[in-house]
Amino acid sequence: MNSVRRQRGSALVGAVAIAVIAAMSLGVALALSSSYNRGTYLKTDSESALLIAEAGVNDELNKISSAFATGQPVVATAPIKLASEPYAGRKGEVAGAAGTYWVYTSADADGQVAWDGTSPFYITCNSLVNGSWRRVKIGGPNYQPFQSPFANFAVFGYDSASGSSRPNIGLTGNAVVEITGVTGVNGRVDGGAGTITFTQGVNYNTGSYSGTSHEQLNGSKVYEKSEKLVLPTVVDVIRQTVPATAKMTDVEAWAYVKANNNNVNGVKMWRNGLKAGAVLSPATIISANWPSSGGGAYNLTNTSGSALGRWESRNLAPGSTAKRTLIFQPGDYYLEAINLDDNVNTELIIDTAGLTLTGGNPNRTPVRFFVNGTGRDTLKLEIKQTDTSDSAGLRIYYGKPGGEFDITRPSSAASGEDWTTKFGVYAVTTNASGGNGTEIMVTGGASPGWLTIKGSLIADRVGFQQRCRIISPGDMMIRSLDPISGVGFAGGYSDG
Repeated sequence: MNSVRRQRGSALVGAVAIAVIAAMSLGVALALSSSYNRGTYLKTDSESALLIAEAGVNDELNKISSAFATGQPVVATAPIKLASEPYAGRKGEVAGAAGTYWVYTSADADGQVAWDGTSPFYITCNSLVNGSWRRVKIGGPNYQPFQSPFANFAVFGYDSASGSSRPNIGLTGNAVVEITGVTGVNGRVDGGAGTITFTQGVNYNTGSYSGTSHEQLNGSKVYEKSEKLVLPTVVDVIRQTVPATAKMTDVEAWAYVKANNNNVNGVKMWRNGLKAGAVLSPATIISANWPSSGGGAYNLTNTSGSALGRWESRNLAPGSTAKRTLIFQPGDYYLEAINLDDNVNTELIIDTAGLTLTGGNPNRTPVRFFVNGTGRDTLKLEIKQTDTSDSAGLRIYYGKPGGEFDITRPSSAASGEDWTTKFGVYAVTTNASGGNGTEIMVTGGASPGWLTIKGSLIADRVGFQQRCRIISPGDMMIRSLDPISGVGFAGGYSDG
């Protein structure tokens, strides 16, 4: 009996021991599982915090860029810490995501000095998600506002409403388009049966794309951004660069430019009787007596029925018996129509080098045409520029909502040869989600001829026909009077 009891006791002790061991094992497993899950949650929260911090930086960038683009005062967030907040800066959240960020812009890496809106800068964003903290900082000596969308883009299709309705960039028929430089769109591209190539592309506004038959820019060097790129309209450019118009309405700003320009004093022609080989100088030109009133006061046209319009009464080019010349000195001009046809008896010279000015043009002041009104405009005439080191000192600000500016390779161009002209055209007229917008239509040559534009084309919509080349001169195009189009970066990034 005792033997049986001892065996039963041994069995009970063994069972209890096994149970204790099993319970301990289970406790360890539960502890390990809890630790693993907590580690997973912490890792997820940390990664979420990083994404939210990056979103905060992006939000601050958009805030700054939008202000620059529309000519508003700098709205960067100062590095100020409120007593009720754990970090300095503007508090924000990302829709649909747990967590909070605090972002600010400073002129120094330590976040002690508020940014003045002109110097290099740093943007710092701290974020918290369920106790997990991350910080993202961008900035440095090369981070600063940049000017000139002309320098940043070879071609840009702007109208943000085009994301789901009509193409920003369209190719008609079997168009062949070669773009050297950055090509960007706030919407879509309609390639049709044509082909388009570019050095680099950016699809902006991808968050607004919806059902449409149009395509995005495609290729190995195409970048995606969900937010649209905000650019100033033509009248915003006036307010940015003509100080007296800074606080004017659109109508008032255009009226000011119409009344205050270089139309009368800045347009010149050759003196009478100059021999072939004469060069431009203050001594070889006289005033073209551009009218300050009347029906033709604001029309730049070399066709008027069978006559030569404004060129008809102008003096002949040196040594010529037929060719008449108009010379535009650096400055601003107001126009309501451009109708420059293919005509061997007229020539347009843009004096970007300031050869006709005493002292030249040391500040590289551009020639700017501000075009307003209604109707369609045409350019088929070669435009000559006197600064051979500058590819595009002429800016055409085409501010006709609903208008179309046609740039066409002249039929007189030699068959099969490349025909080249130089300028930048800026035709952004709407910042709203819709509106009439403005279009640049470029018509090149049939094979093997090309139309080459050295400069940039920026409009609500840009269209191409036949064979066209757009070659961006990059930073060579920058001028002090160019619009500020946002902020540019060439520095570093860090997160903690």
